[in-house]
Amino acid sequence: MGLFDTIHCEYPLPDARHQGLEFQTKDLDCALDEYTITADGRLLRHVRRGGQESDRRVEWPLHGDVSIYTHVAGEDPSWIEYVVRFTHDRVEWIRPIEEVRPKGRRDTEEQATAEAYAQDPDSPGAEFDPAVWEGRGAPDKR
Repeated sequence: MGLFDTIHCEYPLPDARHQGLEFQTKDLDCALDEYTITADGRLLRHVRRGGQESDRRVEWPLHGDVSIYTHVAGEDPSWIEYVVRFTHDRVEWIRPIEEVRPKGRRDTEEQATAEAYAQDPDSPGAEFDPAVWEGRGAPDKR
C-alpha cells in the first residue's frame, strides 16, 4: 500500500472505454496530489492551498515514463494499466503496460521481489507486494 497521486487523463487513451477514468500512480510525488494530463499532452498539477484544492493548475515538467493504473469492476481484465511517455514535458505516447513490459518480464520482477522479501523483509530494497504472496501465506521472517 502507501501513498499515491491521482491522474485524470484528457489525452486520448488507446482504449476509448477508459477515457474519463480516474487513475493512480506512484511515479510522481506520492503526496496524494491530483494531476491532469491535458488533451494537448501537458501534465498539470492541481494546486492545494491550506489543504484545500484550488482551481489553479501548474504545468509540471517531466521527461520520462509514468505508469497509471486503475481497477474497473465488471471489466475483463479488471486491472487497467498504461505507461505514459513524456518527452520534454509533452506526452509522446500512451501504451498498455503489456506493450511496454511484457508479462514474462513482470512475472520475473515480481518473483525477484518475493525472493528479496523472503530473504530480508526489513531490507529497503525488498518492498512487500501482497499480490506476489497471494495464496502462498505469509513469508517466514528470518
